[in-house]
Amino acid sequence: MPDLNRLIRRLSPLLFLLLAAALPATADELKPEQRNYDLEDLTLDLRVDLAAKKVIGSATWLFKPTADKFALLALHCEDTIVFAAFVGERGKPEPARRIRLDGGVLRIDLAREFPKDAPLEARIEYEATPKRGLYFFSPTPEHPETPSQVWSQGEGQDNRHWFPCYDEPDDRFKVTQRIRVPEGYQVVANGVLAETKTEETPAPAAPAPAGAAPAQDAKPAPPLRETVFTFRFDQNLVAYLVSLIVGKFDVVEETWEGVPLRYYVPPGRKSAIRLAFGLTPEMMKFFSAYTGCKYPYTSYAQTTVWDFIYGGMENSSVTTLNQRALHAPRSHVDYQADGLVAHELAHSWFGDLLTCLDWQEMWLNEGFATYFADLWTEEHGGAEEFLLDRVDTADGYAAASTPELLARLRREPGKEKKPLELPEGMNYTKGSVVLHTLRHVMGDEKFREGIRRWVAQHRDAGVTSEEFRASLEEVYGDNLGWFFDQWVYGAGVPEFSVDYEWHEAVRHAVVRVRQTQPISLGRDLYRLPVDLGFGFAVGERGVQVEIRRVWVDARQQEFEFDLPRAPEFVSFDVGARIAKRLDFARPPAMLEAQLLRDSDVTGRYAAARRLGREGKAARAALERALKDEANYRVRARIVEALAEADAEGAAPALVEAAKDVRAEVRKAAAAALGKLAAEKAQPTLAALAESDASDEVREAALRGLAACKAPGAGEIYRRALRWPSYREAVRGAAIEGLAKSGDVAAIPELLPFVTGTWEAGSMHRVKALAMDQLAGLAPKDPRVVEAVLQAFGDPYFRTRSAAARALGRMQPSAAAGKLLERLETETDPGVKDAIRAALKELVGGGGAGTASAAGTAKTAEELEAEAAALEADAAALALDGEMKKLEAQKLRLRAKALRDKAGGGGKKKDADKK
Repeated sequence: MPDLNRLIRRLSPLLFLLLAAALPATADELKPEQRNYDLEDLTLDLRVDLAAKKVIGSATWLFKPTADKFALLALHCEDTIVFAAFVGERGKPEPARRIRLDGGVLRIDLAREFPKDAPLEARIEYEATPKRGLYFFSPTPEHPETPSQVWSQGEGQDNRHWFPCYDEPDDRFKVTQRIRVPEGYQVVANGVLAETKTEETPAPAAPAPAGAAPAQDAKPAPPLRETVFTFRFDQNLVAYLVSLIVGKFDVVEETWEGVPLRYYVPPGRKSAIRLAFGLTPEMMKFFSAYTGCKYPYTSYAQTTVWDFIYGGMENSSVTTLNQRALHAPRSHVDYQADGLVAHELAHSWFGDLLTCLDWQEMWLNEGFATYFADLWTEEHGGAEEFLLDRVDTADGYAAASTPELLARLRREPGKEKKPLELPEGMNYTKGSVVLHTLRHVMGDEKFREGIRRWVAQHRDAGVTSEEFRASLEEVYGDNLGWFFDQWVYGAGVPEFSVDYEWHEAVRHAVVRVRQTQPISLGRDLYRLPVDLGFGFAVGERGVQVEIRRVWVDARQQEFEFDLPRAPEFVSFDVGARIAKRLDFARPPAMLEAQLLRDSDVTGRYAAARRLGREGKAARAALERALKDEANYRVRARIVEALAEADAEGAAPALVEAAKDVRAEVRKAAAAALGKLAAEKAQPTLAALAESDASDEVREAALRGLAACKAPGAGEIYRRALRWPSYREAVRGAAIEGLAKSGDVAAIPELLPFVTGTWEAGSMHRVKALAMDQLAGLAPKDPRVVEAVLQAFGDPYFRTRSAAARALGRMQPSAAAGKLLERLETETDPGVKDAIRAALKELVGGGGAGTASAAGTAKTAEELEAEAAALEADAAALALDGEMKKLEAQKLRLRAKALRDKAGGGGKKKDADKK
């Protein structure tokens, strides 16, 4: 948020007085509390103009008023020209009395009033040129690899950019789409394909040159041949789940229990379908069984599209996926799309069939899809894989729930039973943590029964957290309000400090638990069941673990247990069921025993990390465990711990780990070897980089060579620039290695990775990395500056964001002007944010140079950048468009005056007159 006082000081008194009048009135918004109708059915009848990047046609809504004297229909609508609107009784709508489109809301005044529940029809004829929501792609001379393609992405509120709708998730309707496209193109949309027909349409007449009469003998252009696809979705959905894709695809079809499954991929990529989507039928079977509800739609399609902005999107019955889901057999050792495919498929139940009633409840979509993708891992990959996934997710959430985040949380009045922290980017991770902890509290069987009841009671509806709680309580048989207050309506994680004592004389164990988290908004003492584990050796390598459950619910508690003998190790939270921060100091011997003997994989995983902090004394135990550990992820964690404890002393063990059968362990070993002296690490790292079967291991090895500053590694980096890999991970590491070596002679070899054209989903990461590395290697080199400036023309939004960040770092004299120019035309909010951040860095980063003649020009650039920063501040405060430009215009006039003065002559007078 900009400094308000600073901004106010900059504004003229008159400008400030106008501010209040410029702020939008709440009454002009269209929110759930203003909706006074119930949508029932949508028919879109549209021609898709790929060349003009627009859609033309009509949207017809069937609906009923929810209040008497209904005379105004308000819908969300942006980037649209409305030609006409008709509203009235179904089958005979009447011309609207008035049409207004302002502030993103289309208001249609009806010719007369209608009573509550009257069956009405609204037909809106329009043309939309979307800046968001519907994305158009086509080849250009600069990017011939781009296909002709169109796809939509409606979540959260972007479908309003291509059809008028109520764009909130609290209303549900059926949809039919009649989509007209040039012959040869395919359409994918929600539901089933009901009809396909090809028609001829008269071609539009070519415009005559200005002032010239139409040629008398001109022959009419041949008619256009177009295909009309009609898709019907006869179940209910919400506006953001309406989907449209146009392009050319190869298609593979199969069925699961009578449900047609279709996979759409770019031409020539059929061979990748099985690796990416082959487990879809098994996932459907598992989710159907777990939820007690068979896959709820009549068909399911998965389409990979060009430059999709997310990994995937769960549009009802038609998931859209990033093209990077497709991968070659060689890459399958490093990457599987199963988690992404499972996540999006799980949304068919959680997000589509049951949809969050408002955006604050988004965890009921994303948290469920995240957790159910992990449940699929448990089913398909085994319990240990599932548990370690859960540990990593819980640790990620705990790390993200920072004191800074918690301090800025605010509870809206009257919304005590709304999620507090979950909407703050936590819907995925914390949402899944909530479900996993609920499963721990309720037990596996009751949790699963509760999920089934939840789905059965609320299918085809908008849902809330309170409704979820009520469904679970019916199964659990007890109140769960305390749990929801802690984890759903609260914030943060519990922080535990644990001590353990053994009293040999009475064979008595004491575990003391303190909750150390500060009390703040949404955060209090937790009430939780915690499983304590006491491990006893059985034979040479066996173990017996006694589990005692305790309820932690006070600031400080002491738990006592009679045990047959002193345990070799003690665990707090067996199975790592609870997201937490834990301080549990134990002797190294106890950690070693746990690492070597614990049957709980999460216990071994945690013990390895803790031993790594013990320094050189822990090296022998870690090396012994590395030889015997069966789980590859624990072996990788042990390798990381060895690197932390004593990398130099563990060098032979790390070299041996680089031969592990699992790529994940070799990858960890490569990273660890980078901490060694080059003479110890280079032979192994070079061999991994040149010939390992895993591209991710090769990538890690290249980074390891850079980390240990291996002499002569430049030749390996140069060779690696020619090695293709999944998402070009190997080339990316080679670029980074060359740049970090400081070898300016490599600039001509690196520039093509900024300026070249590459397949979607692969080289964009490398483009961004190359710009970032070149910005550090040669920020003032004109070749680098030109390449980064050129990247602003890239069609991929993340590449443009990377260009803005690089310019902010490099601070060339041309940066401010280019950034300002791009800010005027850029439509992507993320790119705009990156540009504004770069402009602020230019203003405050000291990149203006000295007060020489050249410095005078740079000072003018600095003023331009300051003007843009002011505009960004003003935009954040929702100032009117004219007002927010006023102060910026003054700065630009000063900049022009400085430039004129630097160049001499009489132009300064003109500036003064203005």
